[in-house]
Amino acid sequence: MDVIITLKAGFVRLCKTQPHPTQNPAPHYIHLCYHRLSPLHYTCLSPLSYVSLPPEKSVVGFRWLYLVKVVPGGFTHLIVYIDVIGITGSDQQGRLQLKQHPSNEFQTKDLGKLSYFLGIEIAQSKDGVVISQGKYAMNILEETCLLNAKPIDTPMVWTNHGEQMPPINTGFDVNTHASCSGTHTENVEQFDMMDDMISDALGVNMSYDEPVEEELPPNKKAQDFYNLLEKINEPLFEGSNDSKLPMCARLLAAKSNWNVPDKCLEHFVKMLLDATPIKDNLPKSYHEAKRLVSKLGLESKRIDCCSNGCMLFYNNEFGTNDGALEECKFCNEPRYVVRNDDVRRNHKRIPVKSMFYLPILPRLQRLYASMQTASQMTWHYSNKSNPPVMRHPCDGEAWKHFDRVHHDFASDPRNVRLGLCSDGFTPYIQASATPYSCWPIIFTPYNLPPEMCMSKPYMFLTCLIPGPSSPLDGIDVYLQPLIDDLKRLWIGQLTYDIAKRENFNMRAALMWTINDFPAYGMLSGWGTHGRLACLSG
Repeated sequence: MDVIITLKAGFVRLCKTQPHPTQNPAPHYIHLCYHRLSPLHYTCLSPLSYVSLPPEKSVVGFRWLYLVKVVPGGFTHLIVYIDVIGITGSDQQGRLQLKQHPSNEFQTKDLGKLSYFLGIEIAQSKDGVVISQGKYAMNILEETCLLNAKPIDTPMVWTNHGEQMPPINTGFDVNTHASCSGTHTENVEQFDMMDDMISDALGVNMSYDEPVEEELPPNKKAQDFYNLLEKINEPLFEGSNDSKLPMCARLLAAKSNWNVPDKCLEHFVKMLLDATPIKDNLPKSYHEAKRLVSKLGLESKRIDCCSNGCMLFYNNEFGTNDGALEECKFCNEPRYVVRNDDVRRNHKRIPVKSMFYLPILPRLQRLYASMQTASQMTWHYSNKSNPPVMRHPCDGEAWKHFDRVHHDFASDPRNVRLGLCSDGFTPYIQASATPYSCWPIIFTPYNLPPEMCMSKPYMFLTCLIPGPSSPLDGIDVYLQPLIDDLKRLWIGQLTYDIAKRENFNMRAALMWTINDFPAYGMLSGWGTHGRLACLSG
């Protein structure tokens, strides 16, 4: 079938009493279409008739596809949409005759062969006709502000002709936590990732009931983690898609996201217990939920520090043994608040200043505990681009230089490349003239694809340096626990890779920092302002 001609009725007259032409008449044009096309009935062509549509299809507004003529040698179709008339068919003589007829009834303009109609681009050649909706799709994305949205793969699954939907073995209903809130949706995605990790854990435990030659069982620490996930994966009650761990995690997330007081959360827990007939697997209190989640090993440490930022009261295996001191060994400031009733030792002693540290090691190991992330941790190795194109830091010269210098590290693509980001911010609206500034330290693993490595679930908060003022050049004091973890990771830590079903020695290296110039000077120790500024080291 040929797509031959487009005729545009750009200017038409609605009736004899209207002296000037009107462009694009809206409500009257439907009547005009029928009125102007009716003379075709009295020509040598056969009468107009509607083209029948499939039973499941319907027409919005008026019908705009007409069967004009059917002859032994072919057929002719007339397409009418607003002020555009198109003629198509396999009867060449009928097309030419129909093309000449509308010009006798009203003013028309021949636009040539059809190239764009109803959002469809048409390209014609002697070999055939190619149609595309690319421009139409791009217009929709532009109107909905989605041009910069991340693309996703959407598999085409046919189910209308008896095909079966492929099974998805997750054990959880993906629609259970549906919500129209954007913030809640991000949390739901993280809960879904946790569900995937639980499913992976169950798969690990089932697969090692019998020995397998080519696959190694997890190390003891990883196996204990999977055993814990399996143990707390029992449904809350018969027919429930939720288990105890996701419910506890959601309670803690609610407290964190909306700053819910402990007593309010206890009230909601009690309300859940009262409304549920089976109460065995529900957390009995907020503190019970907190204890259960803490067993996953993603701990946070509270470390006392000098009020002037001179030192941390902290011990490690690299020669620091200051955990038992009660005053700073540099400025002699006390570690604890001095109270008038200090003789009463029954009270818990309150430190003058403390920081929070979230160990980076177990968080990196969790990336290899779930199939969703473990399979993506080698993306940087298998998706390198040509030299002129840089889509990911692995295409840059700094990454390649590091590989040349540390060949043993680069030999295993599972070793983690990290980026550090830091800046000061005010955590709450100032209630006084004295500002308060605290400094978070955030790590990002660059092994992951670009759409993952800079997303919220993979930006790990490791340190929270307290105020009230900027730490300036003393920021390295607060980074001491993080530096110790980086030393351990450079040597390597035994980690289980669920994607390859084997244990390996996971190493990590800090590749670079991301910050503004004031923070750049603090982290590097260089002067980044003034007459003697050194910006490149």
